[in-house]
Parts: sequence; C-alpha cells; structure tokens
Amino acid sequence: MKYQAQMIIFVTTCLEMMHKGSGLQCWKCIAHDCDTDPVDNYKASKVKCNDGERCMKVRYRMFDNVTHYDSVIRTCTGNPCDSSSVDEFFKCVATPKQYMIGGCTLRSCCDDRNLCNRGETITGQNLFIGTIGVWILITTVK
Repeated sequence: MKYQAQMIIFVTTCLEMMHKGSGLQCWKCIAHDCDTDPVDNYKASKVKCNDGERCMKVRYRMFDNVTHYDSVIRTCTGNPCDSSSVDEFFKCVATPKQYMIGGCTLRSCCDDRNLCNRGETITGQNLFIGTIGVWILITTVK
C-alpha cells in the first residue's frame, strides 16, 4: 500500500512537470537596470504567461567604439529559445567583428517553475531526472 502511494505521488509529479507553461508566472522587466535581482527592482513585475509560453532572460552586449551596451530583458516568450552557453557568449564578446557589429546575446529559457527567469535556470529535463533519482533513492533505501 505504501509503495502504491509513492507511485501515485511520483506519477502525479511527472505529469505535472510534463504539463509545462499552463499559467506559468515569469518576471517581466524591460528597462536599463533589469540585470539586478527582480525581487528588489521596482521596474520588474510578475506576469502570467499565455499557455505554451515560457520564461526568458536575455543578456545583450555590444560596443560601438564609444559606448558599451549591456542590457538584460526578462519576459515570457512563445518563440523557440535557442539557448546559448556562457562560453559561446564570451567567445562572441572576445570577437571584435561580432561584438562591434551585431552584438552578443546570452539567452536562457525555462518553464519548470514560476519566476524561473530570476537568475540561473534549471531545465525541466534536469528537474525531471532529479525527481526520478529521488524516487529511486526513496524506494531502494527501504
């Protein structure tokens, strides 16, 4: 009986994680200082995304021989999110032609929990694998 209860909890958790995006809440901040923690930023607000959307955080950097641009935007998106790695971002910044002509973008998307675009993101896949690992640990420790 105890095993059945654990199995029901596990299956329910998995199904809930697979139903991503429904009513997801994200930070929205489109201003010059959105790089600061949105909890402490009066310009940031919590918004409810449309079904199928996920949270997104984008950092953009560019230098035009006079001014360094460095901005962060947080919002919901329904578009595909081609997440780039931090290494790719800094490789772009170190390449003058890319950095000075088109700029460099570091984009991350998440839909595994509300307000996940606050800082570092954990992908839904990593959360799912972690849940399986915890469930296996609980059932084998007995």
